[in-house]
Amino acid sequence: MKLIDSSGWIEFAMDGPLAARYQAHLKDLLQIVTPSVVVYEVYKKLRRDASEAAAEASLEHGIPMADAIVYATALVYKATLITSDADFKRLPGVVYLPKK
Repeated sequence: MKLIDSSGWIEFAMDGPLAARYQAHLKDLLQIVTPSVVVYEVYKKLRRDASEAAAEASLEHGIPMADAIVYATALVYKATLITSDADFKRLPGVVYLPKK
């Protein structure tokens, strides 16, 4: 098991000078332990530096707070959000996989 501190996740996410060294420790994500405080610190840093905010996403798209955080994270990373959660199905940048 490994625990990557906030500084490592931020370095990796922002493609900093040590990103490749951190990436080497992220090969088996099932062996990574992430305390909630690390998630909080990473979110706080990304939120502070991001142009899009979860609160703005929540208000603009009428989605719940937790969904807004997930969506804002996808926006910050310019990532496509893949989901089966119907709250996201009409949002830009989302690939919705309906449950059958």
